[in-house]
This record gives sequence, C-alpha cells and structure tokens, in this order.
Amino acid sequence: MPSSQTLYCNPSQKDKLILTFGDFSTGEVKQEEMQKPKTEHVLEVINSLVQDYPLDNIVVVNQAESFTLIRILVTICNTLAYCKKAKLYVLPSALSAPVDILAQMREPVEYIIPHYSKAPNIS
Repeated sequence: MPSSQTLYCNPSQKDKLILTFGDFSTGEVKQEEMQKPKTEHVLEVINSLVQDYPLDNIVVVNQAESFTLIRILVTICNTLAYCKKAKLYVLPSALSAPVDILAQMREPVEYIIPHYSKAPNIS
C-alpha cells in the first residue's frame, strides 16, 4: 500500500489544539500541541508540519470550545484540501491512535461547515 500523508486536527480539548501529521498506516507521525492556541499562529504551525510533504488527507474533529478557533481551523483545512486536492474528512469526536483515526475515515466531504457546541452569543 502506498504511503498516504494525513493531517489530523483535534481542537476538542479546552485551550488546546493538537495537530498530527504523517503516515497513519505506519504510525510514522509528528505532532504539535498548541496550548491556548492563538488563531493567528494556526496556519503557521500547520504549514511547518506539511510544507515539505505531499498532503493526501485532512481529518478534522469538528467540535471546539472556541468558536473562533473552529472557524479558523475549518477555513484553513477547507482551503488546504481544495488547493492540494486532498481528501477532507470530518470526525464528530476525538480519537488518539492513528489506527483508530484511519478506521473512521469513511467518506470524504467536499467541505466542512463549523459545528458549534452551543448557540453563538453575538453582540
């Protein structure tokens, strides 16, 4: 089976964004954990993970405490998937083991719409 490079984005934990990139079938991955992630740095960190490699799949856990973080992350992932012609997958909840993530990658989606944990309070 040929190598497949996957970016997994998990914003589900409070004040933390976990980004994992690599070949999930072999377990050869690298991970970045952003504590209290500043949205202006998310693209920078994703770029540092994927810039020197092909990008075949993007998997996003579509839940987060921060509305701003999920909006920014989904926008970045939708754009990357379009530009790199990568398959885009959505997971409703977080998984930690690469083999579990692979098992949940069923049907790719065309794009992701952010899912918010509660109604927005727009003032």
